[in-house]
Amino acid sequence: MWNTTAPLLFAINSPILTCFTNLAELRPGALVIGTDGFFISRSEHLAAMSVRHGVPAIFENREFVAAGGLMSYGGSLPDAYRLAGVYVARILKGERPGDLPVQAARRSFLIWRDCRS
Repeated sequence: MWNTTAPLLFAINSPILTCFTNLAELRPGALVIGTDGFFISRSEHLAAMSVRHGVPAIFENREFVAAGGLMSYGGSLPDAYRLAGVYVARILKGERPGDLPVQAARRSFLIWRDCRS
């Protein structure tokens, strides 16, 4: 069995329903929704469309699952903001940005909706 990926382009001026109708015709095994302000602001609508068209979808933010989506996997946004604040504080105290270590998220979360009910 071969797995293939195909990008599905969303545009600000094209309705999400049209994109999901085109997606449903492709009969994908899953949909991975990227992290972008456009998608985050429409997470509730994207979750509803993925359920309506029977397309299992994964998103990075937990709000997608709260809106009805299947699952999310990603780091904690509050942790990321806290870490950004630590970097800013160190720079304001005089450290050079190039000397600061690269740090990854300390925690990741896998959250899924219970579909048994």
